[in-house]
Amino acid sequence: TAVRSAPPLTRQGKVAAAAWRRMRRETSEWPGTVVFTNEWFSRASRSQAARAVDALQPAEVHLVFTARAFTEQFPAAWQESLKLGRSHTMKEFAALMDDAGSERWTWQNLDPALVLDRWAGELPRERVHVVTVRRRASEPNLLWQRLAEVLGIDPDAYNPNVAVPNESLGAESARLLQRVGPLLRDAIDADTAGW
Repeated sequence: TAVRSAPPLTRQGKVAAAAWRRMRRETSEWPGTVVFTNEWFSRASRSQAARAVDALQPAEVHLVFTARAFTEQFPAAWQESLKLGRSHTMKEFAALMDDAGSERWTWQNLDPALVLDRWAGELPRERVHVVTVRRRASEPNLLWQRLAEVLGIDPDAYNPNVAVPNESLGAESARLLQRVGPLLRDAIDADTAGW
């Protein structure tokens, strides 16, 4: 949010902006490598991305983009929209992908070429890295090994198997979210609770 926000800020934007300032301060004080990661960085415009990179100066900024097979990325984006209380079918979701104002997920932030074009900016080519995400049937730790190589760390020095896996929804779960998600979202919004 902080990378993409511009004044006047909402309450959420102000909290995010304060967190971004704190992270930049801590980063400037840290003697080693720092990694910022968030899938929503892909939504930043060219000017927002440039502003974020400039804010990290004089650090040597590298861009690391993890690219997933589109046949897996698109259904995952649709499932995420269901988790946010949307009820559209995958076909309806595809039709919404052209409208940058209506959804979090658009072609603009799913297409690696478009995202990289906005974020790479003035960075030297040797500081732009694309890490491909493993196919489901391949070695489970391959993504970790590829990422560790780009970051210059020993992949065997850490255990990548401690996190809870982020599994895709099955057809039944997706259908349940299509039916119940909007009702849950309405109830939460009516109670003025955060989603």
